[in-house]
Amino acid sequence: LKESYVIFICKGQPFDDSNLPVYDFKLTAQSSNSDESPIILDDKAHRLVYNASAYEQELDPKLKNFLHFVCSNESDDDFTDRLADLVNSIKQQEANKTEYNNMNLHDRDIIREAKKEGRAEGARENAIETAKKFLAMGLSVEQVVQGTGLSEEDIQNIVKDENPNGV
Repeated sequence: LKESYVIFICKGQPFDDSNLPVYDFKLTAQSSNSDESPIILDDKAHRLVYNASAYEQELDPKLKNFLHFVCSNESDDDFTDRLADLVNSIKQQEANKTEYNNMNLHDRDIIREAKKEGRAEGARENAIETAKKFLAMGLSVEQVVQGTGLSEEDIQNIVKDENPNGV
């Protein structure tokens, strides 16, 4: 096969178990016999994942500066200075302004929706904690429903969870 590259540049940590600046993946075949080493397929395909948030760990200064730029938009050398100028130039071109603004609006909408969901989830958790306190104070299910805004079914589930043996 011809040599090929698949490159992902991530602003944040792409994998839970590791925080390296660069990951280079190779195709391997696993044997059912656990004593055998995996066979690496030399398909000449390079699968690289760059983690910009781990730029400080990168040893190559040019790559480190590039990853720092991706992570922070701060340029540290001639290349990232030119890259920043190019990005700003493209953003200022009339043909790209609408698309750039739409991308920003889309990103803001996603962030706004995530915050809204987080607030709703936090409010529900707060209402559940309040319901537990009201029940511990001896208030009736109807009073707890009124005081928290939770449904009667929610309160019944809390009662069951708090007293699994009906005690």
